[in-house]
Amino acid sequence: MMILLLIFSSFLFADSPARWEFASSIANRHEFYTNGEEIIKPANSWQALFAVSYLDASFRKLKDCVYYRVPGDEPGKLKIKTLPADKDCTSEILSSGETEIENISGLRFTTDLNSGSIDFQKDSRHQSWKILVAMERQKPEPKLLLSSADFKSSRMIYLAPSSDGFIKPTTLKDGVICHNINQDCEEISPSSCGQCENGWVEVPNGCLNGPKKCGSPGCGGKDLPACRRGMAWQRKDMTFDCRVNSSFAWCSKNLSVFCDGDKAYCR
Repeated sequence: MMILLLIFSSFLFADSPARWEFASSIANRHEFYTNGEEIIKPANSWQALFAVSYLDASFRKLKDCVYYRVPGDEPGKLKIKTLPADKDCTSEILSSGETEIENISGLRFTTDLNSGSIDFQKDSRHQSWKILVAMERQKPEPKLLLSSADFKSSRMIYLAPSSDGFIKPTTLKDGVICHNINQDCEEISPSSCGQCENGWVEVPNGCLNGPKKCGSPGCGGKDLPACRRGMAWQRKDMTFDCRVNSSFAWCSKNLSVFCDGDKAYCR
C-alpha cells in the first residue's frame, strides 16, 4: 500500500495545476530570458517568470503568477501564487505561494501564443509541466499604424495614405533609455522598450524595477549593467545612492560594481 501511495504521489507531482488546462492566456512574461534557456542568473534572486490567466468556477478572472528563486547559495525554488487578474505579479514576489517546490537544480520554460511549459530537475528527476490556452489565439495581422507594442516587427513597412505612400515604424537605437525610473523608484516616462532595435537591458539602481536602456540583453559582464540581486537586497527608507551602498547589484568574477550616478555597471 505504501509503495502504491508513493507511486501515485509521484504522478501527482509530475502534473501541472489542472486549471492550466483551461487557461485563457499566458502573459507578463519575463523579457530577459529566452525560450528554453536554463535560468542561472542572477543567483539567489526571486524572478517572476510569467502568469497564467483563467476563469475559476465562479467566472472570476484570476491568474497564477509563476516565480523562481535562481539557484545560488541554495538550490532553486519554484513557487505559484494566485492573484486577481489586474494585480501585478511583482507586488507579491516575496509572499508565500499556494504551491512551492524546493531543491530544484535546473529550470527552463517556454511560452508562445497558445501554450507553454516548465521543465525542471528536482532530486535528480526530470519534471515537465504543460500549459494549454483553451481559446484559439491568432497572431494579429499587420494594419495601418499598428503600435510596436501590439505587433513587434522593426522590419515591417506599412502602407498608409501619406505623401510618399509608406510609413516605417519608429525604432530606438542601442544606448537609448527606453524606460526612465529615478532613484526614488518613480516612473518618469512610460516604457518604450518594445521599440528597441536589439532588445533592452535593465540598469539596476536599487529599485524593484530599475531603468532600462536599448541594447543586447545581458548583465554582469565587462562594461555591461550590473545584475540585480532581486529582493535579497532591501531598500532602506532613505534617498538611494549607489556610491554609498551597491549591495543590491553584482558583477561577474574579477569585475567590480561601478556607479554612474544612481545606475550600476560592471568594470
